[in-house]
Amino acid sequence: MKKQFSFSMLAGAAMLASCSSENVVAPENGAGNEYGLVEGQPSFISVGIAMPGGGQTRANEDFNDGLASEYKVFSGHLVLFKGTDEANATLFGSYDIKSAITSWTAESRDEITTSSNNFVQEIKAPKLSGSQKLYAYVILNDEDNATGIDFTPGQTFTAFSTQALKAIGIGNETDGFGAMGSKGLVMTNTPISTTRGGTVDPTGAEYSTLAAIDPSAVFPTEAAALAAPASQTACIYVERAAVKVEVDWNTTIADPAGSSTAVAFAGWTLGNVNNADASGVGYYNTRQVLPAWTSYTNTQVAAADAERKYRFVSNTPFFLTEHTLGYRTYWAQDPNYDGKTGLKFGKAPAASHTLGKAGVVYTYENTFDENSQIYANTTYVSFKTTINNGATFYTIAAEPNTSLSDANLKNKLASLNDANHGTEIAAVASTIVSKIDADRAGVGVAATGTIVVKLGHTVALTGSRDAAGKRTYTDKLAITSVTVDDVEVYAGAIKTAIDDLVYGGGKTVAETLDQDLAGIAYTPETVYEYLNGVSYYTARIAHFGDTETPWSAPDAAANIYDQIYPSAGSSTHTTPIAYGTSRAAAWLGRWGVVRNNWYSLTVSDIEGIGDAEPKDYSAQNPGQNPGDPTDPDYPGDTPDDNPKPHYFIKAHIHILPWVKRTQNVIL
Repeated sequence: MKKQFSFSMLAGAAMLASCSSENVVAPENGAGNEYGLVEGQPSFISVGIAMPGGGQTRANEDFNDGLASEYKVFSGHLVLFKGTDEANATLFGSYDIKSAITSWTAESRDEITTSSNNFVQEIKAPKLSGSQKLYAYVILNDEDNATGIDFTPGQTFTAFSTQALKAIGIGNETDGFGAMGSKGLVMTNTPISTTRGGTVDPTGAEYSTLAAIDPSAVFPTEAAALAAPASQTACIYVERAAVKVEVDWNTTIADPAGSSTAVAFAGWTLGNVNNADASGVGYYNTRQVLPAWTSYTNTQVAAADAERKYRFVSNTPFFLTEHTLGYRTYWAQDPNYDGKTGLKFGKAPAASHTLGKAGVVYTYENTFDENSQIYANTTYVSFKTTINNGATFYTIAAEPNTSLSDANLKNKLASLNDANHGTEIAAVASTIVSKIDADRAGVGVAATGTIVVKLGHTVALTGSRDAAGKRTYTDKLAITSVTVDDVEVYAGAIKTAIDDLVYGGGKTVAETLDQDLAGIAYTPETVYEYLNGVSYYTARIAHFGDTETPWSAPDAAANIYDQIYPSAGSSTHTTPIAYGTSRAAAWLGRWGVVRNNWYSLTVSDIEGIGDAEPKDYSAQNPGQNPGDPTDPDYPGDTPDDNPKPHYFIKAHIHILPWVKRTQNVIL
């Protein structure tokens, strides 16, 4: 059986519906209904699991089959609901379909394809009354993954859909991301729109996650279900609950530290992945969408990209022959969204960065509202590199993109101290002159003439690197020369006498100078040590990015959220009207990662030196003062689009769900 369409075409297109375009509701009819079924009696339905076919590749996305292992199906549950509408439909039955799945051929079991084998499932017949409809939902690969899901009858679909997944089929759940597990990736059906987006305003569109099954597709015998035509088969469209991330690297990137050797890629990992708390509220089993999003558009979308103007709904339906049409949706609301659970994204990047160039990671959906697009919330890729040909070097906070050897660092620090603390240093020299002048004879200096004392620096690194790669140092002053009318006199017995002069506080001049400049109101520079040339870089992952959510801000807007993402009525460099009707319309979804999306990031260039150690943006508390954006230690509440990053990495991001989106990133 040959795959005809990519499973990745599911970027918001999962649904379960009868292949028939009609939904005939069985009226209540005494003990049974017009189909001769009695509530609770054994009945049968024909089910086919597939991915949506057809559809259009938008300019920023592509569809990709991915790996065969990402299609494998090992277990599953079919869950049936009934009610007058989806939100209030109540669960009346759940069925383990593992045996049905494992009875398929090896090929059809291992790959969810557009022509996947159907199977017949025995159910208890529902009794529908009035305007009630029959709905269905499926969870695949739930064994050992979707543990804790409650299938108790009577609960509404709204309550059921927001139950948290304790796992999504990835190998390293304790870290929140890792390799795919042995039980496959969890798959569920997800919301679709009844109305197109893209070039057309879909305001008023209805989303459906549960789709009505024609009651005529419920049969009294297994034989009748087996003989059912395509129009009476429940067709289930599914998507993966996981996010997929991979990285590729340009092996010829020039060294930002200036050596003749290209940057060496040493590995990568993820930071700020979604972090469920002990009660498991971090990840819904069903992708959640809001009708309000349908009308959102950034009015700066280029005319050439008009098919992406209304970004939350696809421009073209997916469909299979005799299957119900639907339009993909492109965003999600997770439990941390809008901060109502305290933005639990606190996963720091692993220091090992063991994933190599070919590594793939599966992780959790992580979305947030337009007011929370900050470093502390956004999932990012942390890169480990070796620059400067593997030799240790240093930088200072004031010049983060200048690499310094040990000797050059000490000269630089001394020079900066002269420039930054010249007044204090001059005061020390002046005091020494006064001491010499007051005791000329005692120190062997001529009774007349102008005395000039020059001071030099002795810089020494102290201690070890801290967790951020910082080094402390001392800078001690010493007399380098004493002249009288340009005649050098600082030597021999005169030098000893001058050094032994009582400077003050019971200390001699020599003792006074042999101390850290901190004693004279000295403020040291911040020094970073790049041990063995290791440098770390960060690239936050954008979902819609610059094409569907265009953005620009002048350097003057640095760290000012209302100027970076202007809101209605704010006094900024531009008004929201230039982008859309509101901040949400203009930029919601610009950053974040959504399930069943494959984010493939290719690093093409580096334009500056990174961090001496991987950043943990989650350690910062959103809402605090953002600080200086030129400081490598600026806190995590810096806006994602802060226009003054302190170093730069240029990346080209492709997103495959598997949808593919293309994004250029400069950090």
